[in-house]
Amino acid sequence: MKKLISVIIIVTMVFGTSAVAFAAGNGQNGVNPNKGPAVLTAEFAELQALRADIKANHEVLFDLRQEIKASRLEIKTVLESLRDNKENLTEDQIAELKLILVDLKLIRTDRKAIHDGRIKEQAQILKGARANKDFAAAITAMTNIIAEQDSRKTELADINDRLQVILAALKAI
Repeated sequence: MKKLISVIIIVTMVFGTSAVAFAAGNGQNGVNPNKGPAVLTAEFAELQALRADIKANHEVLFDLRQEIKASRLEIKTVLESLRDNKENLTEDQIAELKLILVDLKLIRTDRKAIHDGRIKEQAQILKGARANKDFAAAITAMTNIIAEQDSRKTELADINDRLQVILAALKAI
């Protein structure tokens, strides 16, 4: 989670400083000789909109992670309570508890798979686009970051739903 936050902050910082460099262009009059000022302004506005989307997605992802963290803590508390009273559990309850623990391990595996470095790769591409003053590459990289964030939002929401089901099952034991 810290790595994702760091990547998002870096992307935001890179974009913030790159916007001025992009707008300045590389011609003598401050405009890229291959593009007119209107095109630069439109591309700059698109980059600003993408940056705002990335920031909003980052906040949603943070909230989802906080919900997951709270659910995991509540599950841990219920499991500790069940463990302390394990002599009062029936064989069926113990079997159900074992299945729930397997589900929790699968969720842990799924959460780790979400953080596979795709955003970091796109952040590196964005950094290269900034260095080359390449609006198209920057827009593509930012669009890819947003797509990955959207995918993560869906996956994290699914994990949170699964945790809620597990929590309900644990409370029913």
